[in-house]
Amino acid sequence: MPDKKKKGRRAYLSDYVLNAAGEYVYTGDYHIAVSEGKSPGKIMAGILGLAAAAFALLAAAGCLSTCTASGAFYVTIPYALAVVLSAVCIYDSATIIHEKCRLTTHSYEKSAQRIKGFLMAAGVCACAAATGHIAHMVLRGTEATRAADILFFAACLAAAALCYMAFEKKKQVLWRKNSKTH
Repeated sequence: MPDKKKKGRRAYLSDYVLNAAGEYVYTGDYHIAVSEGKSPGKIMAGILGLAAAAFALLAAAGCLSTCTASGAFYVTIPYALAVVLSAVCIYDSATIIHEKCRLTTHSYEKSAQRIKGFLMAAGVCACAAATGHIAHMVLRGTEATRAADILFFAACLAAAALCYMAFEKKKQVLWRKNSKTH
């Protein structure tokens, strides 16, 4: 009965077996990060730093401008998505670093597979927020433009550039599946 595979949300739990000491031991496959040149851990640390810098810029941009609070959905929605996506990228990068670039199948599917797409999506959302902010400034008129508006635009574009740099850096890390290695 214990070797029966589960289906659904908790299917990954069938990869854990209770040993004699009463601890659960992972018996499934591992995914190991490999790269040419630098170690994968250093590359992931660079991705973590770039994602954290993008998140900090976006958070600062949200504090600067009244445009995100004014109800302009074409600025607020992409801005909020960029903030959330960059935060998820920070979490995923930290998870990979914490696991020393050796992930269980479940962790690999939840973090390593999605980080590249989330980095690109965060960058696109930050660009969309900057573009929406320009449209909002044009609709308001040029006399209402303040330094905070220009800083919001610049911070969103800088965050998008940082997300793209992290995306490019992520291409250096490849994942290899190791079957039943502990």
